[in-house]
This record gives sequence, structure tokens and C-alpha cells, in this order.
Amino acid sequence: DITLAEDWTILDVTRNGQTVPFDSLSIGAKEQLGILTRLAAARIVADDGGVPVIIDDALGFSDPARLQSMGAAIAAAGGEAQVVLLSCTPGRFMHVGDVGVRRL
Repeated sequence: DITLAEDWTILDVTRNGQTVPFDSLSIGAKEQLGILTRLAAARIVADDGGVPVIIDDALGFSDPARLQSMGAAIAAAGGEAQVVLLSCTPGRFMHVGDVGVRRL
């Protein structure tokens, strides 16, 4: 569970009954939660015209299991919102599934 402020700032995270302030989390956990919050916001406004989510060279601090679960979350959000992934390491996003890839 996460606690959000009115401006959608993540205040803390509760796991296994223990609440941890957001600032005490690892860089990877902060990044993952930030992305999940943005994906959730995009899904909430999808029926009202939506907003794109741009993820630029992210998840460099994520372990393989987290990359898999984040890929699933990104893929699920992509069904309702436009998600643009920019990366010089496309292998990080192999768990997103069937996507269009443009190499520049």
C-alpha cells in the first residue's frame, strides 16, 4: 500500500505491516513507484481523452524480477493509455510484450 498526498506525491509505503517513508526507499523502489503512480494517473484519465506517459531510460536500478513485474504493469497500462518508452537498453523492457520499436 502507498499513501499519497493530495498532489499525488508518495509519502510512504506499507509492506508486510511495516510503513516506510518514501525518502527511505532505495533508488530503484522510488523509481518503480514513481512510474506506477504515473501509469495509474494515465489510466484514471484515459476515458477523458487521456495523457501519454513518457518513460525515459528508466529502471536501471531494478533487478530481473522487478523488471518482469514492471513490464507487466507497463503493458497493462498501455492497453488504456499511450506509453512511450525511451531507452538505450531495450532489454530492460522485454517483458512489456508486443510493442512497436523504432531505433534512432
